[in-house]
Amino acid sequence: MYLNIKIVGSLLIAVFSIGINNAQNSVKVDQLYQDLAYKETINFYASKDQLSLEDMERIANSYRLNHDTENAALWYGQVIEQSSDPVNHLYYAQALQSNGKYGKAKKHFLKYNELLGDDNDLRGVQLATAIDRMNEWKNEEDILLQPETKINSPNLDFSPSYYKDGIVFVSSRKTSNKKKYKWTGEHFMNLFYATADEDGKLSEVTSFSKMINSKYHEGPVAFSKSYDKIFFTRNDHVKGKVRTNKKGVMKLGIFTAMSNGENWTDPKPVSFNTTEHEECHPSLSADGSHLYFASDRPGGFGGMDIYVSTFDGGKWGTPTNLGPTINTPGNDVFPFIHDDGTLYFASDGWGGLGGLDIFKSAQNEGAHWTTSENLGTPYNSRKDDFGFVMNVLGTEGYLNSSRDGGSGKDDIYSFQRNVKGIEKVEGKEHITKSELGPNGNITIYQFINNDFQGTPNEVHSAIKAIQEKVDQTNDKEVVVVIGKDDAELPNIAAPTELIVAEKKPVEEMVVEEAPMKHVMKEVEEVAETFIVKEDLAIGKTIQLKNVYHDFNIHEPNKKGEKELDRLVEFMKENPSMKIELSSHTDARGRTRYNTWLSRKRAEASTAYIVNQGIKASRIIAKGYGETKLINKCVDGVECDEKEHKINRRTEIKILKL
Repeated sequence: MYLNIKIVGSLLIAVFSIGINNAQNSVKVDQLYQDLAYKETINFYASKDQLSLEDMERIANSYRLNHDTENAALWYGQVIEQSSDPVNHLYYAQALQSNGKYGKAKKHFLKYNELLGDDNDLRGVQLATAIDRMNEWKNEEDILLQPETKINSPNLDFSPSYYKDGIVFVSSRKTSNKKKYKWTGEHFMNLFYATADEDGKLSEVTSFSKMINSKYHEGPVAFSKSYDKIFFTRNDHVKGKVRTNKKGVMKLGIFTAMSNGENWTDPKPVSFNTTEHEECHPSLSADGSHLYFASDRPGGFGGMDIYVSTFDGGKWGTPTNLGPTINTPGNDVFPFIHDDGTLYFASDGWGGLGGLDIFKSAQNEGAHWTTSENLGTPYNSRKDDFGFVMNVLGTEGYLNSSRDGGSGKDDIYSFQRNVKGIEKVEGKEHITKSELGPNGNITIYQFINNDFQGTPNEVHSAIKAIQEKVDQTNDKEVVVVIGKDDAELPNIAAPTELIVAEKKPVEEMVVEEAPMKHVMKEVEEVAETFIVKEDLAIGKTIQLKNVYHDFNIHEPNKKGEKELDRLVEFMKENPSMKIELSSHTDARGRTRYNTWLSRKRAEASTAYIVNQGIKASRIIAKGYGETKLINKCVDGVECDEKEHKINRRTEIKILKL
């Protein structure tokens, strides 16, 4: 038997179901695709000399479900030329938006609805309209957002949850007991624990628990406020015995366990789990009475929806859908219920900057959820942003993002907010070490807000959230007392009167210089001489130094566009010049496929130049594939990525002056 992974909606939604089937000695591509082995499917199709529409749809879908938006856009661009299926325009538009091509994305969002002709699904119109509103989603708060570089890996790292002196998070990094799976070629998900160092940065990553981690997927977690109870996502198995649906797929469920000191009891599934559908991404309310989660069970609004179950009479009740102000025809996932009752979650159905965006909603006086609000930048980017959590005071937290500049595919970021109304209080000598716990050395802050309208229940909920934590207070923590600016700081006699935040406030953080060094390096590269007079001769071939293509991608990257802009200016200065623009690949992949790919690369670069005002008649686009390698990296010779990159070049040959 072997394992295959099914991911609902998007890899970054982190819904990993496992199909269990009998392996055959000779597996054809159709079987690979049906068994959800998408990485292998892509490699197989790349070796075919001729591709059908169905083949191209499967390639596009495989890239989409591995969240490779560049390659997904490449293939969906080919698919929509032949396919009449509206959903291909939707997927194409989503990939384009994540790649920053908003105008083109808007066009295909609208095309999706036009072809669909369904007034009940206006997703395309809504997503297109959202593109026009992107400038509104700029957060004006004082926010410092930074990647947690000490714990991020080249793999998937996501869904942090506060735990003791750090966080527990999910990662596909290699461990001794986790095998690779065919969906992505990465390892099964494990839970890890990271503690905070003296500067408040996360470090010292260790495996979370042998009792919780298994050979299958473990996903996002939620803890009770005393950390003695855990809820977590897991593939549906108990003590190694798997439970599958009618199609033989082991779905996701939510499991729970109790702390017995240094370890956890045997995990048990919660009562509302199903075998036919997914239940995942738990988040527990401050008082432990409500469990929020994501599910694709029947009766929802589309994809994944967010539900809540209430603990009453010693058991979890039937889950309730949160309704249309939260859920959409797309995917609404990764709920986080804050201590103040605000719900934060990720969605690709409301429209935003691209991919999954983070939204929030609160309950009004009638206990109805308000219309979801986009958090804006810097929380959201054109890539996937999700897994939002925040401390009791709202001064800091964590989120996940696949934005550029990280260490891997998904990375964990920390953020600090300069929250209005939180002020430092000096000279309160009556608060002693004995009253605050064994370690003492506490910085005192007071919540200064004359308009504070918190109800007794809300205040009690916030206080209870940290009650047990106060006894473990260490030198990195900050105490905040609820009060008003005309009230004296109370004489604190019990830990229930304290709220504890976990790191230094924003004004004490230091911005590192590394990003500026990276920018300067780019400037130096672009400043290289483009074409010198000695090169101006008919028949002369000139390599465009900065026009390289990422593996399997035909459109030039950002550096490539800058170099092509310089070529445009040069051709405008020399209006009689005519050129051949040629593209080349490395030796990986089949020869025929590489020839096709290089031709598409040359055509893409030519189209970019023509769009800048150069006549198409002045450029001949050629694709030479792997026929003109300029180093040793032929088939059968082992080379690193830098050596392969040299061959993925673009050149011009001067045909006329």
